[in-house]
Amino acid sequence: MSANRYVPGVSLVTLGLAVNALVVILNGAMPVSIVAALRAAGVPITDIAAGYDARHTIAGEGTTLRPLGDVVPLPLPIRPEVVSAGDVLVAAGLGELVVMGMLRRRVYGPGRRRAVMDGEDRAEE
Repeated sequence: MSANRYVPGVSLVTLGLAVNALVVILNGAMPVSIVAALRAAGVPITDIAAGYDARHTIAGEGTTLRPLGDVVPLPLPIRPEVVSAGDVLVAAGLGELVVMGMLRRRVYGPGRRRAVMDGEDRAEE
């Protein structure tokens, strides 16, 4: 087994990617909610509906695992998006990875490290 599974955030990233892969495999592309796309204001639904975007499809009644598709509107001012539960898990995992990586150890001088997260009070050489 890989040691990466013990790295904070990696399990969330892996789960998110697996959920997204499952939805895409079962539907042939990532299904996008029209309602969520309209709420995000600016997502190119016409391109998706016309088939210009091979990675996405319009979610309909025959969509498998529809709640796990792109159903969460993200109305960002620069680039509005519609994201999936898997995307949220990936973002949370990456956030955890960055934060825990910043907090785990701090350098206090050349070649010296002090463990912060584990409550250790000693310096490591």
